[in-house]
Amino acid sequence: MSASPAPRSQLFPALDLARLLALHPSSAAPLSLLLSPTTSEGAPLAQALATAAAAGQAEGQAAQQTALRLLANLFKQPPLRRWTAREGLGQLDAFAGAVAGTGSKVRRGRACWGRWTR
Repeated sequence: MSASPAPRSQLFPALDLARLLALHPSSAAPLSLLLSPTTSEGAPLAQALATAAAAGQAEGQAAQQTALRLLANLFKQPPLRRWTAREGLGQLDAFAGAVAGTGSKVRRGRACWGRWTR
């Protein structure tokens, strides 16, 4: 039996919690199970990332930014790093629209990214 997707109002807290868990070595293996479609629920964390990427600017900016932070944190632990190496580029491509926004936080993030990549 498949669970119904969580409401968008719960997306930001779930991604934020996953972002913190991705940094701790003992939570990396269990968290990696939520990224891979081996469970009966599919890949709930990967689905949450996709939902955040598809969210509109007004409704999902916090979830989008937290999802991008989560993707960065997934590089920290080896079990998560393997998934990120395999799926990360596609995930980042899904967020291309989020960084094209005109909001002040997005513009500030782009400006900081530009300084880091020079």
